[in-house]
Amino acid sequence: MWLKTLYRKRAVTWPFIFYTIIWTLSRINQLYFWSKKSTFFTYFAKKSKVIQSLRERFVTTITACVQVSYEDLLQ
Repeated sequence: MWLKTLYRKRAVTWPFIFYTIIWTLSRINQLYFWSKKSTFFTYFAKKSKVIQSLRERFVTTITACVQVSYEDLLQ
């Protein structure tokens, strides 16, 4: 009843009302998926830090081995 009365009085306002409803629903949808994505990226960042730590340890070990080999080569 309210929309029917609103349509008769002001034909311009009803598209705005429907646009607002659709915008609100899409915003809720975006926030929901953003929270899921944020959780995923946080998990991935933690895994990435572990991988980066392992990579740094590997590079340090290889560098030490190469230095030892180079010193043996010089002798």
